[in-house]
Parts: sequence; C-alpha cells; structure tokens
Amino acid sequence: MHRVAVCALLVGGVCGTAHAGQIYGTLREQKGQPIAAAPLALTCGQETRTGHTDQEGVYRLLVSTTGGCTLVLEPAKRRAHGSLYSYDRPTGYDFVVVNRDGTWVLEAQRK
Repeated sequence: MHRVAVCALLVGGVCGTAHAGQIYGTLREQKGQPIAAAPLALTCGQETRTGHTDQEGVYRLLVSTTGGCTLVLEPAKRRAHGSLYSYDRPTGYDFVVVNRDGTWVLEAQRK
C-alpha cells in the first residue's frame, strides 16, 4: 500500500510540472487603450507558443520551459517585442507598446 501511495505522488508530481509556468498580462498602447485581438508569440528557448489578446488586451500562454523568453506582438503590421522570464509558477507581465527610434518595443510596466 505504501508503494502505491508513493507512486501516486510521483506521478502527480510529474503531471503537475507539465507546464513550467503560465505567462499572463495585458498589452496596451501608450495612451492606455488595449491592444485587442492581436496575434502574439512567446518563445522560451526552443519552445514557441502562440495566441491572441482578447478584447481587453489580456493574454495568457502556458510554457513548459523556464528561463528568459521573448514575447512578440504583431498588431496591424506593427511588430513589437519584449523580454520576460518564465518561472515554474504563474507570472504576470503588463506591457505598453512604444516606439523607440523607429523600432516598436514592448515596455514592461510595474504592477
């Protein structure tokens, strides 16, 4: 019986780490308007996850890799990128799209 309990705990632990972390947050214009229904891609190491923002500019992506990542947003022919870090727990990042010397970037906002 003890072996069954240990095996169940091990299997639960392995299944629980199938996704290293959930990355979520909001994407907004400099004037505060949400960037709605925009395609985005999150690349962490060799793993890339894609998705879209909702009507309020909210996004949520699951990744199985921890470490440094790049979030790329491509609304209305305007490509912007930003850096973030994936942890083994849900982590929020709010970004504002800004133009720096002709290049669009995602600037992280403090919560």
